[in-house]
Amino acid sequence: MLTREQEKELNSKQGIEYFAFKYFAYWQNKEYDVSFDFERFGEPPEPDIFALCDDIEIGIEVGTLYSGDFDAARLLGRINDEDFKDKLQEEVMIPLDRVYLRLGNLIKSKQEKEYSVNKPMLLIRNAFPLFFKDDFLCVESSYDCSQFCEIWLVCDRSGDSGILRLDKHNK
Repeated sequence: MLTREQEKELNSKQGIEYFAFKYFAYWQNKEYDVSFDFERFGEPPEPDIFALCDDIEIGIEVGTLYSGDFDAARLLGRINDEDFKDKLQEEVMIPLDRVYLRLGNLIKSKQEKEYSVNKPMLLIRNAFPLFFKDDFLCVESSYDCSQFCEIWLVCDRSGDSGILRLDKHNK
C-alpha cells in the first residue's frame, strides 16, 4: 500500500481508484484471508490499477457508482457551488431500483471497453451516501462477467459495510 504522504499526492481520479482498491483489499483480507498488494496505476488501455495477489499480477478496472453527475463532480473536487446541498439532495433521494439500474449500466459500460490485459477484475465503489451492503444483497452473484474475471462491489463510500461479489460464480 502507499504511505500517507504518497496518498496525499494522488490526483482526484487516482485517489478515488486507490481508496476503492484499499477498502477492497482490507475486506478481502478480513473476510477471505486473501492478500492484495498495490503495485501501480495503469495507463489506458490498461486497467486502472495493478495489484499482486499471491505473487500473481492482476489488473483491476475501477468504477464508481455515483448518484448523479453533480455528486461525481463534487467527489472529484470539481464543484464550488453555493447551492450544492439542494442539488446533491435531488440526486441522492432516488429509489433503490434506480440505483440497481445505474449499477447495471456501469457494469455494461465497463464491459464495452477494450483492455490490454485478458480478463481484468472489475471493482465498483458505491458512492451513494444512503445505501450500504444490505441494500445490495439482492444483486449479489447476479451479473454476467464475460469481460472480467470477477466483479466486486465496495458497498459504501468509506468501505465500512464490506464488499460483495456481483458476478455469477459457484459459491
